[in-house]
Amino acid sequence: MVRGARVLAAGMAAAVLLAGCPARRAAPAVPASLDWRAVELPAPPGPPGAALPRDVVACAGTWFLVGGLRDAAGQTRPAAWVSRDGAAWSALPVAGRSFYGRQNVLYAAGCRDGRLAAVGAKNGGAHGNPRTSLWRQSGTGLVEVAAPTDATGAPDAVSLARIAGGPAGWLVTGDRAGAASVWPSADGSAYRGPVALAAAAAGGRPRAFDAVATGSGWLVVGAVDVPGRLEPAPAVWQGDARGWRTASFDTAAAGGPASGASPADGGAGQAGELHRVVALGDAAVAVGPAESGFGAWRVGPDGAAALGRFGADRAGDSGGAPAVHGLAAAAGRLVAATADSAGYALWISADAGASWRSLAAPAALPPAGGDRRVSVAGAGDRVVVAVDDAGRPGVWWAPLGAG
Repeated sequence: MVRGARVLAAGMAAAVLLAGCPARRAAPAVPASLDWRAVELPAPPGPPGAALPRDVVACAGTWFLVGGLRDAAGQTRPAAWVSRDGAAWSALPVAGRSFYGRQNVLYAAGCRDGRLAAVGAKNGGAHGNPRTSLWRQSGTGLVEVAAPTDATGAPDAVSLARIAGGPAGWLVTGDRAGAASVWPSADGSAYRGPVALAAAAAGGRPRAFDAVATGSGWLVVGAVDVPGRLEPAPAVWQGDARGWRTASFDTAAAGGPASGASPADGGAGQAGELHRVVALGDAAVAVGPAESGFGAWRVGPDGAAALGRFGADRAGDSGGAPAVHGLAAAAGRLVAATADSAGYALWISADAGASWRSLAAPAALPPAGGDRRVSVAGAGDRVVVAVDDAGRPGVWWAPLGAG
């Protein structure tokens, strides 16, 4: 009995000591690193100004960077650069035709067969709404083309989010009067639409964020805000010559697994938004906000299967909704640029989105929000990162090694 009492007392004392000691936190994972190399952007012809790099894209052995220039008085004009390797760049001539087009900052770029198309905007008018223009490469330069009439600041104006190129031509994704929509074009000189994208089974408000070419058609990704639910559901639409079809997400089944969700995640793939999508081999991978961080999904015409989650341990004081501003695929890897309350961050995945590591940036990344952007693109064996820190630009490229 005495021996048993001593053992019990010792156990209780150990428990008290353990309870009084704070639990050890797991050591943070060491970020992956790349051999970042700085890029110098040449000044475009015309009046000088600070470069505003907003989006970067690559296809068919050609890289494009779009954005604008801001002069000392705060006036802006569109700008674009081209490169054969992501390391040495030259300025493209840019010709705006409209009053606001000549003041555009180009914020989204698409690429097809080594040719560029872009979306730009400038706030203006009585209500300060974005005045949007579409752009296409003609000859050796970039020229403004007519935008949809309701993209110019009308009461039911659209929000043009992204532009993508592929075998079927060009596709602009966005929203019109609260409905996810797309605008297709065969050659980038004129766009049809808007073509409204239906919500999933339970209705709700669909939102389209990005698109990727698939054979002769498109995959558009986004989200659906479902009445009665706090979290949006991921959404995928497939379009081709036969029209547009919605992936069969069961957004009405609260707590139930989404159609296309991986059985192992217990339906976790049901909540989230798909902000960016890229082709990776024979598949497409999308990344967007999920729960308290970010998530990746394998997407296809039948829906989305949840992959890896990341970034849930980040916290900051600046507020703001989490968002994905860039997603690149190259050398079998994915690189994502995200923004949340802790600021911008880079991430890398070597297993098609199943797991992610923090990626050390080439320089301190800015806080999210305001006049700041971080974008990424990949092709071949390298990746390019472009940063606009409120008029303090930076562009870097790196070979994709073991990471």
